[in-house]
Amino acid sequence: MSGTLVMFVGGDEKLYRTSEEGLRQLGTPIYVGSHEQATLLKLISTSIIIANTAILAELMPLIKELNLNNDTLMKALTMSGADSAQLRTRLPWMLNNNYPESFSINLAKYVIDQTIKHATNRGKTLPLLTTINKTLETANQKGLGRKDFSEIANLNP
Repeated sequence: MSGTLVMFVGGDEKLYRTSEEGLRQLGTPIYVGSHEQATLLKLISTSIIIANTAILAELMPLIKELNLNNDTLMKALTMSGADSAQLRTRLPWMLNNNYPESFSINLAKYVIDQTIKHATNRGKTLPLLTTINKTLETANQKGLGRKDFSEIANLNP
């Protein structure tokens, strides 16, 4: 995956402002307020990535049934409302069954666990993320996802 590192920064705003130039050398910092806000925003952002990839993985059997060449499939999906960074990055990995080392199932499960924990502490439930978490656990038990969590596409060939 390529891109620019986006950093959700929390804490003392004055300290952020004095450090902003140095942070910009690493990527794109976004000051969001408190450390807790930055942490939760990062969990939410990453949970969305995981959920988006999980639906792509779940749909792989149907995608394969279309029997389209990959270029046509990608063009159609990226030009529609289905487009996303995960579709552009991880769907080709799934289509080619070629998963570079990127973001393991263990790491994805940790993020989802932490997001669910934050929600539970606030009296909220996250049924879709809970289901995705069970899928990640199943994949982990089957030895998938050593390279990238998108290998969950291989759960339902």
